Amino acid sequence: MAIGLAALIGIPVLENFNEPIFSRNLKDFWNRWHISLSQLVRDLVFTPLNLALMRRLPPRAALVAPMVAAMATFVLIGLWHGPNGYMLVMGLVYGLGFCVNLGFDEVVRRFRWQKKSLFKSRTWHVFAVFLTLTFVALTNVCFDLANLDAWQAWSGTAR
Repeated sequence: MAIGLAALIGIPVLENFNEPIFSRNLKDFWNRWHISLSQLVRDLVFTPLNLALMRRLPPRAALVAPMVAAMATFVLIGLWHGPNGYMLVMGLVYGLGFCVNLGFDEVVRRFRWQKKSLFKSRTWHVFAVFLTLTFVALTNVCFDLANLDAWQAWSGTAR
């Protein structure tokens, strides 16, 4: 609706979602989901923190910097959605999932598995999309629980 109204008055607005349901992994998901927020926290939190850590850590610990930066970024995103325990847990879980994604990408790169036919197959792609969607759906239960608590508090049906 906002994009349509902006177009009517001549203001170009980028799409904020780019088919996240087809994401192959969490990095891909966050590049497609809530693009404006993802780009903002990437530019203001993840990249500066990652670069600062990379300068201070030895080359052997090169994977630690993006993992710490990702955890901090996702905790911030979780708390941005709501300063409560559910959102903190959601941020932590997404951060851990993102770190697993980074670790898997590093293993694939080191062993040169990306050249294997399995990782180029349609079956692998479908499996990766299914795994990503399953992770996102289960993680978003935290978001739904927070909304349920807020609704119960507002409606007076809290136990």
